[in-house]
Amino acid sequence: MGYTLKSTGLAADLIACYMVDDDGVTLREWVSGQFSTWNGVDTWADDAGNADMSVDNPVVVGQATWKGTSFNYFQTLANGTYNFYGIRHSAAQTVPGGTSQGGFGVFAACAGMDAGGAYNGLIANGGSNAFFGKNDTDYITWYVGSGYRMSSSTQTLPSDLSTKFSFAGNWINGGTSDVLFGLESGSLANVGSAAGGSFSFSDYQYIGGLSGSGNLPGKHHLIAIFNRPLSDTEYQSLHNDWFGALFQTPGAHSIAGNVNLSVTPSGTLSKSSHHSISAAVSATINVSATLQYNVINTFSGAVSLTLGAGATMVKASHYYMQTDVIMQMSVNATMQASQAGQHSISGGSLISLGVNGSVNYATHQSLLGSALMSLTPAASMQYGVAGQYSIAGDVGINLTVSAVTASSVQTVVAYEILTAPMTNITGV
Repeated sequence: MGYTLKSTGLAADLIACYMVDDDGVTLREWVSGQFSTWNGVDTWADDAGNADMSVDNPVVVGQATWKGTSFNYFQTLANGTYNFYGIRHSAAQTVPGGTSQGGFGVFAACAGMDAGGAYNGLIANGGSNAFFGKNDTDYITWYVGSGYRMSSSTQTLPSDLSTKFSFAGNWINGGTSDVLFGLESGSLANVGSAAGGSFSFSDYQYIGGLSGSGNLPGKHHLIAIFNRPLSDTEYQSLHNDWFGALFQTPGAHSIAGNVNLSVTPSGTLSKSSHHSISAAVSATINVSATLQYNVINTFSGAVSLTLGAGATMVKASHYYMQTDVIMQMSVNATMQASQAGQHSISGGSLISLGVNGSVNYATHQSLLGSALMSLTPAASMQYGVAGQYSIAGDVGINLTVSAVTASSVQTVVAYEILTAPMTNITGV
């Protein structure tokens, strides 16, 4: 479904932000919206709508953890000693604060870095040979105005391609600039400050090296450029949780009010935690689409769920619906819950499964209140070993020719009608 950049906090001060989306193949500059898409092997396709940003084909995407959470990274590479494989812009990208004492800041979170060659720039300007990276002795530095401007820095960058760390820096033209460093396992700290002189860093064009001059290859979770210098505290917050500071956190999704959800053919609606929908709801899932949840899915209020032919509803734990509910599943549609799963429906309910449709549960299903369940030819209802099937209240169950209801101790074949009122039916 894709990450979303925040519009407040530090995210509001971004000039640019380079990070791979959650699909693992789309490398985005999140502020401008430019992107390139990887084929998973050896080729990048640039955004046809904006050809300014391109990614060199040898760049690859991988995964590593940061503070215990797995994230994608993009890996820039050396191309000999004096060139690189990384991200290139066809035009210079303006850095508004780089020409004045307003200044700007850079932060990078890395899953590893290689030694690099010659001028080791992380972000670089091809016109004036300005870059932020490291010097000939591997110390973090700013190179501006044809010279290294951070003589006080004695912090080297790791070069084993496996040590996780973040580093950052502020450039202030005519003022005091600084650099920061911290291992992923620890904290970020200021490791050098100096009056860098009156030199402009007006723009950049390359990520991962300086074309024709050198490279700084690495595995980059994130490279962010800010329109102002950041404080040590702000950089520390990025070091602790750069994703949470800049991006909306995926997880619970709640929708209230009159809602219509539609997932088109072959589409997927998935949640890592839970999805809650309240009030009047109409959810439509078309041909071959999937509604998928890892934890809990809750629908309350008047609800209508429709799954088209071949559609699937999958649950890892349980699925809960209450009040007036209509569920319809067309030809070959499926509802599934894993072992220890649960499906509960209460209130006035109608559940219909079309030809070859099925409802499968490893443990139990519960229906409460006025309920009507209809299964058409070749449909089936199944429950695993030690499963349970409970119905309470006014209930009508209709199974047509060749339909099946099965549990560990009960199987009903062919046509059966159980009429209201019925207080409880248990298949255990």
